[in-house]
Amino acid sequence: MLRTTFVLLIIAMGLPTALRDAFGALLLYLFIAYFRPDYWVWNAGFMRSLNLSLLSGVYLLGRALLSGTKLRFDLRSTLLFLFVALSFMSTVMSPRDDYAFPFFRDFAKTVIVSYLIFVLVTNLVQFRTVLLVMAYSLCFEAAHQGWFRLVLNPGGRNDNHMVMLGDNNGVAVGMMMVVPLFIALARTSEHKWEKWLHYFMMVGVAYRGISTYSRGGFLAGGAVTLIYLARSERKLRSAVAAVVVVGALLSVLPEGFWTRMSTIPTSQEMVEEVAEGDTETDGSMSGRLHYWRVAIDMAMASPLFGVGLNAYSRFYNQYDFSGGRYGGRRSVHSLWFGILAELGIPAFLLFVLMLVLAVGACGSVARQSRRGELPRDFYSFAVALQTGFGALIVGGTFLAFQYTEILWHFVGLSMALRAVAMETAAAAVPCQVDAHSAEISSGFQPARAASGT
Repeated sequence: MLRTTFVLLIIAMGLPTALRDAFGALLLYLFIAYFRPDYWVWNAGFMRSLNLSLLSGVYLLGRALLSGTKLRFDLRSTLLFLFVALSFMSTVMSPRDDYAFPFFRDFAKTVIVSYLIFVLVTNLVQFRTVLLVMAYSLCFEAAHQGWFRLVLNPGGRNDNHMVMLGDNNGVAVGMMMVVPLFIALARTSEHKWEKWLHYFMMVGVAYRGISTYSRGGFLAGGAVTLIYLARSERKLRSAVAAVVVVGALLSVLPEGFWTRMSTIPTSQEMVEEVAEGDTETDGSMSGRLHYWRVAIDMAMASPLFGVGLNAYSRFYNQYDFSGGRYGGRRSVHSLWFGILAELGIPAFLLFVLMLVLAVGACGSVARQSRRGELPRDFYSFAVALQTGFGALIVGGTFLAFQYTEILWHFVGLSMALRAVAMETAAAAVPCQVDAHSAEISSGFQPARAASGT
């Protein structure tokens, strides 16, 4: 009852904002989608009967359409909807369209919300608010579990799933995607207490991801650390902080953790054996290589539209050339091979292009900020998204993560950040350095203030 009261209180506090405009409706939807109160409360039956996700989604779409929200289209949003169109064709052309269609419906909703993030986020304050809602809604319980186990059961394995992310592997990758968001929130905080709260959450979330014992999550965490150090403006300070935090978290992990991580490397001989159809090699990695080979066979058999959205497992037995060695109806265990097998080669190429454009957009924003054409906060947010994409690219290689909401919301965030950056830069001019002054100005001024008008 206490949890139910807590959730209803949060919703009641957010309703005035949600009723005020479409952006408020977006925040309400993101809270419900990421927090999933119907699974968090003890009285789940009552909360599920409210159907909060459906109600908030319908309200968000209706509020956006009826409030006269200006729709925006560019290359990235066009590619986004083209990908949905290819997904729809894959669904209707699939021999198991009855199985694939419910998943397409959920995926289409996810993409619509991603587009609304692009449309409704029109300034940096709103962008930061969206990150706050996403990060804290998803990680309120995750950070609690991370810190609780770090203090009371250091090194213990946490296999608890999360509704939005799935099993321990999905949780690990999702947590690593959110870690850089907390760092960006800390760096853009105005108050010390807020800054340290974000860092506190970041440590709990990082340990929550590591304690899943997921090898893909461990690699994603390594990618986050390397990208963070490479993109940091204060490399020595960041390196010291990374060594302290990462060293402290890894030092509590037992031998069993490192034994599991030691199975990550795969020999060239194993790759060649599986590629040739020899599946006598033991180990979960050989299984993944086999699933990827099956995915390639599916794509070659249906190159245009694949076997159907999320339908890999339903066709696995038909394409399995191992004689059932790895069981039946298996997962593809890779977002890359999942899209290739389920949606076809055109959709796969389009997905890669969208990711390249998303990461590239963040890089462009970061460069503009470093040149003084944008406020410094843009750099923090751009690098955070880039780092999150890095975790996705590495961890998603070993996980069927292709239709998860957070992935597509990151795409929407990259589009929104780019649009806000373009509008901000257009309304401002870079400051000039005074040759007679020993100091360099902040590098950014609003256009009117700079011109003296």
